[in-house]
Amino acid sequence: MSAGGRGRAGLAASSSLDIPGELRALCAAGCNLTAERREPGPIAPLGPPWQLACGEGHGGNPALLIECAWVEEVADVPRLEAARVQMGPWEWRYTWRDAEEAEEAEEAEDAEDRAREFLDLVGAAVFGDVVVEERFTSGASAWVMKVRDGTGHWRRCGRGSVGWWGFALRLLGASWPGATTRTWMVDRARPEGPEARWRRVEASLPWAPWAGAAGFVGRGAHVAPRQIPMDGELDLHQFAPKDVKRLLHAYIDECLTRGITELRVVHGKGKGHMRRTVHSILDKHSAVASYRLAGQGRGGWGATLVELTPTSN
Repeated sequence: MSAGGRGRAGLAASSSLDIPGELRALCAAGCNLTAERREPGPIAPLGPPWQLACGEGHGGNPALLIECAWVEEVADVPRLEAARVQMGPWEWRYTWRDAEEAEEAEEAEDAEDRAREFLDLVGAAVFGDVVVEERFTSGASAWVMKVRDGTGHWRRCGRGSVGWWGFALRLLGASWPGATTRTWMVDRARPEGPEARWRRVEASLPWAPWAGAAGFVGRGAHVAPRQIPMDGELDLHQFAPKDVKRLLHAYIDECLTRGITELRVVHGKGKGHMRRTVHSILDKHSAVASYRLAGQGRGGWGATLVELTPTSN
């Protein structure tokens, strides 16, 4: 996944999560908390953010930097407006907007789910389950972001490059003549024991590979994590419409990483709303070479066959 989160719905003040309290508790596990007031800007449009800095990075910068913007609600209860997580050149953003009352109940639930994703990302970074490897040389730089799962396996989930030779540098890595490598990582000890806080739970969300790393997503009231087979066939019937865009983007990225270039996306027939949504997403995805409705025996107009452009990275 590329830098920039895809969270969008608002986090209502009635959320069952005590987000300030959870962040303070994570700070006690190894971060430093400041409450410096800043001028309004893209990350803090309506108020002063809290800033969390953790670990020793490079050039005097922390290994992990978290910025949150809050809005004061009634009774001085803060509501999360925006959040940014940065490790070296990699960053991920969440934004929320206030949900309406009764008719926006689904978006309020969605907002809490996104908040749980955010807290799991913070926990994963604090406890060393996220690492960013940066390589640079004269006129070029490249980076790869990885997430570690419960079995200790590292999965590449983001990558980027700068400069004319950045792409080649990312491919060759440390073997590039004169290349220098920097590692951005925090490795605080995770509390252990049956009563320990932030125990990892099973949670598979392709758009948030860190989900469950600190136990927030897997214990959410509204989140239903599911294991998704990476076999080139994606059935959207089991997912909420609000998750389709993030899911499809993440699934395509993972298929490309695994060398899978032929996909079958099952969206159903119905009135065609989901089919049009899927096709709109495919139209805008740079890795999609072509797509067409499946023929007889493969789902007809209830499924779409997708050809991806192979990638060597």
